[in-house]
Amino acid sequence: MPPENLLDSPGSSDSRSSLDVADDAFTVMIQGPRPLELNLAGIPRLRATDGSLPAVRILLARPDLPGEVLDGIWGRLLGRRPAREWTVAAVGLMMPALRHVSRTFGLVFSGESEDLDGEVLTGFLAGFRQAVPSERPLGFRLAAAGYLAGLTATVLASRGGAEIPLFAAVPPAPWGNPRALLDAAYRMGVVTPPETAMLYATRLRGQTPAQVAPRFGMPAEELALLRAEAEARLVKLLLAGRITVWGGR
Repeated sequence: MPPENLLDSPGSSDSRSSLDVADDAFTVMIQGPRPLELNLAGIPRLRATDGSLPAVRILLARPDLPGEVLDGIWGRLLGRRPAREWTVAAVGLMMPALRHVSRTFGLVFSGESEDLDGEVLTGFLAGFRQAVPSERPLGFRLAAAGYLAGLTATVLASRGGAEIPLFAAVPPAPWGNPRALLDAAYRMGVVTPPETAMLYATRLRGQTPAQVAPRFGMPAEELALLRAEAEARLVKLLLAGRITVWGGR
């Protein structure tokens, strides 16, 4: 079966998820007799010239990759969208970010992990097909499509009382930045200055409510409750499209 056709089958008899199938398709593609190659010439701030898909995937995994390079590479990929094999390539190149989203939201997702993988992949594919190359940050937007699909599925099927890992599920650099989401929430007045400081300490710095409670002059239990209320407001705005994962409106 051609690798691009593997995306038509979201699962298999051995319970592999759609992300597993897509990863298999990408592996088949890069190991084939005529592997695809992406033209990297002319992308600003990019010195690399190896456009083989394995090399590009390694390049895209660099946390310090400049945004111009990330957007330039995805702009080239969007230009290949009419060809199905390039959709397979796009999924394979985004796979580390998609796996991060699904794995993190999966901590509180009450359904089957295969279902969550399917939602995340479907969200990314929709974003890839609908993306406008001139809209930046392009790389962040594409990763956010999978994130928002995963968030939506998780909100609908989260375990009772479980906290949605809103910030932890944001793909790591260069795909995303949870600090940008928090800063945007503050600028929009979604969270107050104390809530912003609390979320930064406990969500971005990994401190527990008990560790930071003395700084805020309240019991840890009360601080955790206020944090949950702030995050609930942020989830509603994200799902309504009033704020974006990359920090814009």
